[in-house]
Amino acid sequence: MVTPTWTPQTLEARLRAGYATWEDGTGPIPDAVLRRIACDGEITRIIFGPDSQILNISRTKRTFTKEHRRAIVARDRHCVWEGCDAPPNVCEIHHAIRHWADGGETTPSNGALLCRHHHHRVDGENIAMTYNNGWHVNTPDSYQA
Repeated sequence: MVTPTWTPQTLEARLRAGYATWEDGTGPIPDAVLRRIACDGEITRIIFGPDSQILNISRTKRTFTKEHRRAIVARDRHCVWEGCDAPPNVCEIHHAIRHWADGGETTPSNGALLCRHHHHRVDGENIAMTYNNGWHVNTPDSYQA
């Protein structure tokens, strides 16, 4: 494993590179992978000005609470992908209507129960979801940020 050397110069070079990389410097990391990471981890974006002043800090809280999960499971019962009946214990909560990375809220009304396979499909294929008397999964590339 390569341990990166963090200096002001290397950090500046990485920031100027314009794309995300792994800790060992390899990359770029594809957008679909970044979205999946954003679903499963807490990320805080910090934007610095030219003199290292902090210009903006993003929201960090993006995970659904256990109370949110209980409410979503009670409503959805299983994976909401049509024809999939995967039970809640193998499902994840997806920011369905508006992705968290795009400003979506972490609330039960924006959360849908999806099995891991369908969650990766929704994120990877950029699929929009809508709620109208139940969840509706749209076609690939239908999600607009």
